[in-house]
Amino acid sequence: MSNPLLKPGDPRFQQPSIVDAAGQNRFADTEQGDAEQANDQAGSADSYSATPATSERPFEPHYETTAQSREVILLVLAGIGLAGAACGASSLSGILITGWLLPLCAVFAAGPAWILAYNDLREMRTGGRDAAGRPPTRLAMWLGVGGLLACIASVATMMWLGMGPFPDFL
Repeated sequence: MSNPLLKPGDPRFQQPSIVDAAGQNRFADTEQGDAEQANDQAGSADSYSATPATSERPFEPHYETTAQSREVILLVLAGIGLAGAACGASSLSGILITGWLLPLCAVFAAGPAWILAYNDLREMRTGGRDAAGRPPTRLAMWLGVGGLLACIASVATMMWLGMGPFPDFL
């Protein structure tokens, strides 16, 4: 076994030449015609110009398989968030005193419903997820946003009013 540092002239460690005996590049395309070579030489002066405005996007991903739509779980999470917001609203109105712990827990269902639905809609635009569930996923996203905002508003209002986290049975 030899080392190129110990034997610098060893032919095993020399890079092969890209030029053959005739002086031609061994890796060049030989199927290109003279007219195409002339066009390439004429276009080389304008090689840094911008693409025309009518051109399509340079890369549009196309997926062979797509993930299934998960609109059912997104709608369930958004529904839990809205139920927590409804409990907070009923506690504020005095109908059913539940405290602010239940709407606070519902934030952890409405927030993921919003974020996951938003990501699923983005995947549906690129083709990575089945687009058949687009309307229910969009509905789950907006229900998640509404539930999250309503839960946060009800918890903040109850804290501001001095209500406790647990229901008052006295």
